[in-house]
Amino acid sequence: MTRGQVTALRIAAAVVPVVAFLLLLHYLAPALQTRHRENTLPEGYRSIGSTGPYEFFARPENAAAREACWILDRFRAAVFAEYSTPLHLTPRDSHFQVIVFSNQTDLMTFARDQLGSDFTRNAGFYIPDWRAMGVVGDGDLQSVVRPLMHEGMHMILDTFVEGGGHEWSRWLDEGLATYFEASDLLPDGRIRLGGLDPLLTRRLKASPPLGLIDLLRAGDEEFEGDQNLLYYGTSALFVHYFLTGAGDEGRKRFFTYYELERSPGPVPAGAFERVFGDPETLQLRLRAHLHSL
Repeated sequence: MTRGQVTALRIAAAVVPVVAFLLLLHYLAPALQTRHRENTLPEGYRSIGSTGPYEFFARPENAAAREACWILDRFRAAVFAEYSTPLHLTPRDSHFQVIVFSNQTDLMTFARDQLGSDFTRNAGFYIPDWRAMGVVGDGDLQSVVRPLMHEGMHMILDTFVEGGGHEWSRWLDEGLATYFEASDLLPDGRIRLGGLDPLLTRRLKASPPLGLIDLLRAGDEEFEGDQNLLYYGTSALFVHYFLTGAGDEGRKRFFTYYELERSPGPVPAGAFERVFGDPETLQLRLRAHLHSL
């Protein structure tokens, strides 16, 4: 055997085990990942199936979770079909964990133990770093559909918008999610996208209007505080007005501003006023739109 052949055998002896280990890790990764996820869940929760990029976890007896599996993937497909161009959506290989909690207590226990957060006023969550979302729902399918589409829209904005890693304004992120959560699941299985939840509509009509300046400045404290429905509702009303009540020019303005938030770097000072006009005038238009619903 020549010196070159000996050298080649030594290299092969060193490389082959490494390649074999990497291949084994590649094929075992999904199973290992699932096992780790199950170990973070409340007792009794298991993987109940996958559809598209989503793997669902719930109590085995949660019938609503099993029925909801296909809805989230159909919602994502509907958003891509109708909004790929204006939202700058692009397909991407991703895998997401979706936890359907049977009750608020299980959600709050998970949030406390795994996230160190108080979810007293939350019906769900989306965690970008984990590629995980969770909602509460059991028994009635409708109880899980809306929070599922809300968190699913957060996932779309985080994962599938060109450029990735966007720092959306809280009002815009929650406004889009709350607008799309009110989508209708039609009897034939199709999804009619967008809307304004009747509960939020009544709440907004009965409450003193939230000033746009306050909304634009709002952060976690406001969106998770005692008046959180007012902030979510006003954000959704803003999106609803420009996508359904302000004509083609209104839609064009909305997506012009969306593009400023999507682009790298901070939104230029005064951009909101330049795109949408005087906030006080806009406030009057939003109230008129609300009372026309």
